[in-house]
Amino acid sequence: MIKSTSKRKFLLSLLIFSGIFILLQWRRLRNWGANEYEQGCPFPMDWTIGDQFRATYAIKVLQPADKIFSWLSQMGRGAGYYCDPLIFNQGRRSATYLLDDLPPASVDDKNEQLGTLVDICENESLSWILENVTPCGMTFRIRRTFLIQAFGLDHCRIIARTTMDWDKSIGWLFLIPISYMEALESKRRLQSLKSAIENYEDADIAQKTNRHMAGRHQFDMPHFAQKKSSND
Repeated sequence: MIKSTSKRKFLLSLLIFSGIFILLQWRRLRNWGANEYEQGCPFPMDWTIGDQFRATYAIKVLQPADKIFSWLSQMGRGAGYYCDPLIFNQGRRSATYLLDDLPPASVDDKNEQLGTLVDICENESLSWILENVTPCGMTFRIRRTFLIQAFGLDHCRIIARTTMDWDKSIGWLFLIPISYMEALESKRRLQSLKSAIENYEDADIAQKTNRHMAGRHQFDMPHFAQKKSSND
C-alpha cells in the first residue's frame, strides 16, 4: 500500500513538472525569433480562419527575396518539408538545392503536411491551410503563412505565422500540446531553410553527392530518383 501510494505521488509529481516544463517552453517558443512588430503586423489570408490561437516565428536569411521564395515554393512538392525527417518526411532529408524541373507553384496545390496552397504573392508570401485535422475527434484547421520581408538585396527575414481554430470548446484542453509541437516544427523548419538557402550548392554537385549517399539519404523527389537511375 505504501509503495503504491509513493508510486502515485511520484507519477503525479512527474506529470506536474512535465506540464510546467512544457508550458514554459511553449511560452518561449510561441513567438520564437519574432519581434513585436512582426508578431502584430497583418498577414495575407489572416481572415480565412479564426485566430483562436496565433503564433509568429521569424529568422534572418542572407539571400535575396526571389531566391528565398523559390525555396519556400518547393516545400511539399518533392523537396520535403524542412523539419524533422523522421516525423514529417518518412525519414528522408529535405532537398539541399533548388529543383530545376518543378512547375511554378499554383493555388490549390496540395500536400500531406502543409495542406492546400490558398494564396501566392510572387517573391513575397505563400499561405497553406490544413483542414480536417482530427485529434481526439475534434476538427482543427491550421493556416501557415510565410512572409518574406526584404531589407536589402541580400538581407531578408522569413516570418512564419501559424493560426489555428477548432470546432469544439474542449479544444482549449489540447491547445498547448498541439501548439507546442507546431512551435517545435516551425522553429526547425526555419532553421533548416536558413541553412539550406545560405549554404546552397550548385545543383550538379548536389546531385553527385546525393547519388553517392543513395540509400542513406533519399529525398522525397520522384523526378530525382528517375534521373539517378538513368545516369548510373
